[in-house]
Amino acid sequence: MRFLLTRPREDSEKLARNLTRLGHSSLIDPLITIEPCGPGKINLSLYEAVLLTSANGARALARTTDKRDIPLFAVGEATANAARAAGFTTIQTAGGDVHTLTQLVSHSLSPQSGPLLHVAGKTIAGDLQGQLKKWHFQVDRIVLYTARPADSFSTATIDELHKGSLNSIVFYSPRTARIFKKLITQYDLGHRLATISALCLSHAVVEQLKPLTFKDVITADNPTTQALFAPLGIDMS
Repeated sequence: MRFLLTRPREDSEKLARNLTRLGHSSLIDPLITIEPCGPGKINLSLYEAVLLTSANGARALARTTDKRDIPLFAVGEATANAARAAGFTTIQTAGGDVHTLTQLVSHSLSPQSGPLLHVAGKTIAGDLQGQLKKWHFQVDRIVLYTARPADSFSTATIDELHKGSLNSIVFYSPRTARIFKKLITQYDLGHRLATISALCLSHAVVEQLKPLTFKDVITADNPTTQALFAPLGIDMS
C-alpha cells in the first residue's frame, strides 16, 4: 500500500521507515512544521514532575535540560516513546488524551508535593491546566515550540492525488485534519479522495475531515499507531 503521511517530518520519517520495513511505501508531506521557541534552558528543580501532551513536547524538553531523571507523565505511547528516545528514564503513560492524563496525575501525585510543569506548544488541545486545578494542583505551562501550519501541498502530493496512486492518508491530530481539509478545498481536489482511505487516530480527527468524502474512513480503536494500522492488517507493534 502507498500512504500519504501528514505528521511533522521527524514523526513521519520514523513512521515511513516502519512501513517500508513491512513492504509498504510512503509519501511524506508534513502539514505542520515544528519550530523551537521559548527559553534555551529551564530549571526543573522547581517542579515535582513534567507533563507532556505531545512527542514534540518531549523533544523540546530534551533540548532545554540535561536532567533525565525527573518524573514525566506522558499523554500516550507516542509521547512516552519520544521521551524514552530522548533519554528520559522515569515515565508514566496515560491513555492518549487529556482526561486520562489528568486521572493518572491525580492518582499518582499529591498537590502538596509541589508544582507541575506542562511543556506545550503555542496551540494546545484540551485544558490540562484547568482540569488539574480542580484537583488542587498548581500547573505552570511553558511554551517550547510552535507548530506552523502548511499553506500548500507539495508538488509530489498534488501529482499523486491527480494520478490516483495513494491508497491511504494518515491523520494523527484534529489540527492536521483541519489543515488538510483547507488545502484540499483550496486546490479543488476533493473529488480525488473517492479512491483513498482516511486513516484517523480518533473520532475527533474524523469530525475535522467532514464533509470530505473518502473511499472509507477508518478510526483507531485506541489512540496508538498499532491500533491505527491494525484494520489494514498491518502490524506496527
